[in-house]
Amino acid sequence: HWIDRTVSIGYWLGEGYQGKGIMTRACKAVIHYLFEDCGLHRIEIRAAVDNLKSRRIAERLSFSLEGILRQCEWLGDRFTDHCVYALLQPEYMKEKTHSMNQPT
Repeated sequence: HWIDRTVSIGYWLGEGYQGKGIMTRACKAVIHYLFEDCGLHRIEIRAAVDNLKSRRIAERLSFSLEGILRQCEWLGDRFTDHCVYALLQPEYMKEKTHSMNQPT
């Protein structure tokens, strides 16, 4: 949404490729592009409440859990609740500056 400078990203990775950090690295690159090259202000990630792997990616990337959307997606044979995570550009910049100042 260009007027609000907001975007939602989603991801899916085949089971054989999970647990190797691929999606975290890919999301970092996308986040960098969206904030630094596109000038966006807010990025959202939504994940099913019971999808712990997807939720952990958002949390690892410093996204904040903002709330739960109740029964917002028909998944298989039932409605599923989603966690809504968001990261704001000022938070990203602060985290980026903080991590650059850490000793290696």
